[in-house]
Amino acid sequence: MMLKPFLIFFLFTVSLFPSCPFCPGGKAKEVQTFYEDDLVLGIYPHIPLYEDHLLIIPKRHVERLEELTPEEMTAAFSLVQKVEKNILQADGLGNYLLLQKNGKSAGQTVPHVHFHIIAIPEGTWTTSILWRFLTDSLSSPLSEDYLREKAAYLAEQIQAQPS
Repeated sequence: MMLKPFLIFFLFTVSLFPSCPFCPGGKAKEVQTFYEDDLVLGIYPHIPLYEDHLLIIPKRHVERLEELTPEEMTAAFSLVQKVEKNILQADGLGNYLLLQKNGKSAGQTVPHVHFHIIAIPEGTWTTSILWRFLTDSLSSPLSEDYLREKAAYLAEQIQAQPS
């Protein structure tokens, strides 16, 4: 008999505090989203490696790339192309890294598949990119105000440019 109230409390608590920051109700979606359609989100990370570091995230919670449907893959890569054309090219950034990790051993820290688009400034050495990856966890998150402003700016850019 006591199990039912506990189960209701547990389900209520889990729904209020989702464990995945990329899923509905997660703080990342609320503060950092610059693009959203039926299948994918575009989010500005709270600790970017470079100023033009963006995340493309399928809305459905899956941990690994191979779990995505063909439609989700198409939507994700369509957004990658839109970001490259409407944001990176518009800002004169031609070099970028597209990164997706599967599993903890590969460095995946959020168990929800996502793609990093990281614009690399001209003249940057590969070793400095690797150094940023190694020291990223030591950086402080950006303020919510800055994240909201950056997401609003990116949303304007992605809407203003022809796709």
